[in-house]
Amino acid sequence: MASGGATQAVPGVLMQPLEEVKPYLRGVCAAEVNATTSAKTFVRQDYAEACEHGVNHAINVYFQQWHLCCSMSAYFSNDTVALPGCAKFFATAAERAKADGLQFLDYQNMRGGKVVLASLHQPKSEYYTEPEGDALAGFQLALAMNKMTFNKLRELHKCARENEDPELQDFVNSKLHEAALATREMGSYVSELERVGTVGLSQFQFDRRVEKRHGLTLSATVKLPVTM
Repeated sequence: MASGGATQAVPGVLMQPLEEVKPYLRGVCAAEVNATTSAKTFVRQDYAEACEHGVNHAINVYFQQWHLCCSMSAYFSNDTVALPGCAKFFATAAERAKADGLQFLDYQNMRGGKVVLASLHQPKSEYYTEPEGDALAGFQLALAMNKMTFNKLRELHKCARENEDPELQDFVNSKLHEAALATREMGSYVSELERVGTVGLSQFQFDRRVEKRHGLTLSATVKLPVTM
């Protein structure tokens, strides 16, 4: 038994929480420096600069997808096109992309990062040639955009893994699964349209099936559902 009144710490047996917390307390008091802006943040912890940039890129990818889907929804709901099912599909896809972008934005703030938004590229509002203005071309573009988003998420997941950030990996994993499901749905629509064609009755019947699945109402006064 040790002599004297001093208590000897036994590593791995006795906890000394007040001693162990000191490094974290110093960081909180000083406030960790944000990698992007040199601004102080109290919540940043083990959040690599590369991961912060990757999350900002994901935010902007989702917002660009939202912008594109809004434009396509407006095009298909035009009276000269009149494909309400396709319009509803892209309106719902736009709301989903916007919600995903906002979730990444909230995540950035949660980890103590700095949100940096990029300019949105102006999408087409009209398709002047017949091949570009049918449902098949619209779903092909949406499928390509979704595949690009899926690949960007994989790159972000790889960045999180290389920087040993399991929290970010877990968050991105959930979004990868959602993107995979959306890719499967869009791919099925493209396959169906390539088989039946986009002229006359075949496109009309396809649009009605999509309309039945995604809702019958397309109005600015109606709040669109957001499926996560």
